[in-house]
Amino acid sequence: MGVQLVAGERFNLIQASPGLQKIAIALGWNVPSQYEMDVSAFMLGEEGKLPNDQYFVFYNNVRSPDGSLRHANGTSTGKILGDDETLYLNFAKLDPAIQEIVFIVTIHDAEERKQSFGDIKTAFIRLEDVDTGSELARYNLQEPLTQETALEFGRLYLKNGEWRFQAVGQGYSSGLQAFVDRYYPESSTLPHSQPTLTEDAQVIQQFLERVEQQQVSLQEASESANLSSASDNTEVEELSVKPQTPAITAEELLERYKAGERDFSNLNFREIKLSDFDLSNCNFSNANLEGAILNQVNLSASNLTRTNFSNAVFSKSIFYSSDLTESNLTNAKIEKARFERTNLTRSKLIKANLIDSYFHRTSKFDEADMSESNLTKACFVEATLSQVNLSHANLSQAKFLSANFETTNLKDTNLEGAICKNTRFPENFNPVNSKAFVLSPNAYLNNINLSGWHLPNINLTGSSLSKANLSQANLESADLTQADLSKANLSKATLYYVKFLQANLASANLSEARLHYANLTAVNLYTANLIQADLTGANLAAAYLVSANLKNAVLAGVNFGGADLSSVNLVGCSLTNLNLSGAILNGANLCGTNLSEANLSSANLTSTDLRGANLSKANLEKANLKGARLEGAILEGAKLTGAIMPDGTTHE
Repeated sequence: MGVQLVAGERFNLIQASPGLQKIAIALGWNVPSQYEMDVSAFMLGEEGKLPNDQYFVFYNNVRSPDGSLRHANGTSTGKILGDDETLYLNFAKLDPAIQEIVFIVTIHDAEERKQSFGDIKTAFIRLEDVDTGSELARYNLQEPLTQETALEFGRLYLKNGEWRFQAVGQGYSSGLQAFVDRYYPESSTLPHSQPTLTEDAQVIQQFLERVEQQQVSLQEASESANLSSASDNTEVEELSVKPQTPAITAEELLERYKAGERDFSNLNFREIKLSDFDLSNCNFSNANLEGAILNQVNLSASNLTRTNFSNAVFSKSIFYSSDLTESNLTNAKIEKARFERTNLTRSKLIKANLIDSYFHRTSKFDEADMSESNLTKACFVEATLSQVNLSHANLSQAKFLSANFETTNLKDTNLEGAICKNTRFPENFNPVNSKAFVLSPNAYLNNINLSGWHLPNINLTGSSLSKANLSQANLESADLTQADLSKANLSKATLYYVKFLQANLASANLSEARLHYANLTAVNLYTANLIQADLTGANLAAAYLVSANLKNAVLAGVNFGGADLSSVNLVGCSLTNLNLSGAILNGANLCGTNLSEANLSSANLTSTDLRGANLSKANLEKANLKGARLEGAILEGAKLTGAIMPDGTTHE
């Protein structure tokens, strides 16, 4: 175990480990399942600025130009077991101009998803000697954070010829933009807009555009070659290149790349094997990569038009801002790919394996052929698939969020278990007939899995959600009036201001759910699990809570007027000042419960266990306490006029 640091504390790496050459900077966190965390590093010169843009290392620029710092990018290989992200630093390769490295953690799309570091309970950064595997130092974040969306976790800095580490733990509410403003030498290059915060995705895009500008002379030459090649190509459907020379090896490609070459158009790379390499901003137009194996290869901002990728295998490769127009990806395996700002116009993805891939609205798919492709669990976010062919494709369990399929060919497409929200389909096409789930009023959604989904303000009135999994989902201000949620899992869900009027929540799991000011009027909560649920300000008037378990629930300001709480478990609850007028509590377990100043007038408390309960100043007028157990109960100042006492007599 290494040295344990606190915020502000410094640690001398060289004194602790003389001869240290390589270290791993490993980070980890415990976050809700819907959170996506990104790690980046700013490598700074003597003046505290980036020497150039490529010294900003992140998931789309995984290696510094001097080769000293490498971002493992959350991969299964290259990441230390037990950590969430790892960066590797080789001091021997470090450019002498670099004097400081700052490590930043940000929440992806934090503003859009209303997420912050306030929900992150634990996080750490640690340094490990790569050669020995021993931990040098560790900093566990202890400082409380609330609305911050970015965190400066720690920094390495050079002092008196020795590298040292400082634990920082400083949060920022302006995301990645705060560090761009601070560390970029020319603030005009990556401007931020005021007063609106710049999204991290925009910052990344501006970074890529800047890098592209730095290579403009090389790109102009490659574009000229592309135009010449395109003008000679009379057959648009002929996507693959028939090479005239033997295939270029991985070693040769890497040598040419390191020598500064970026134009690889019209070349033959058939069955090439590349792993963990940055090929961003390259030109592979009309190249042949049939059967290539590309593991963790960064192809962002690259020209891949008319490239032949048939039968290729991509594992966690990056296509951010790449152009795949008219490319051939037939039978390609591209699992878990992210297509953001990607151009797939007229591309061929016939029988491609795209399981769990992500298609964003910033990408273009016009006239792409995805027939017979496997898109199981794929996610389409506001994407428009104009004239796309998805016939015979497998889209089971896919997610369609505000997507547009109006002109898409969906003949014989498998949509079983797909989830559709605000999605447009072709005229006369009913996704329900294809066994898809449509998130709309009166929908049939039994057994649907929406765990961790962000669905504020959604209208699911009258819908059937029996046995649905909504654990940790955010349904703030949703309308679930008269919905059937029997046996549904809503544990740890965010349910602020949700309308549950007359909904069926029998046997539902609401443990640790947040139900602040929810409207649960006349709801059925028979045998429901509400252990440690927070019902602050909720309205449970006329609710049916027979045999429900509310052990240790928070009930401040709850209205139980007319509710049936027979045999309910309220152990550990405070019912002080609550309205329980006319409530049915016969057989309830209220042993030791605080009911001071509660309104229990006309309540049915027959056979209720009130041993040790605090009923001081409670209103028990006309309440029925027959058979109730009051041993040790505090009744000082209680109003008992007209109440039926445990022995059957009426109190005067």
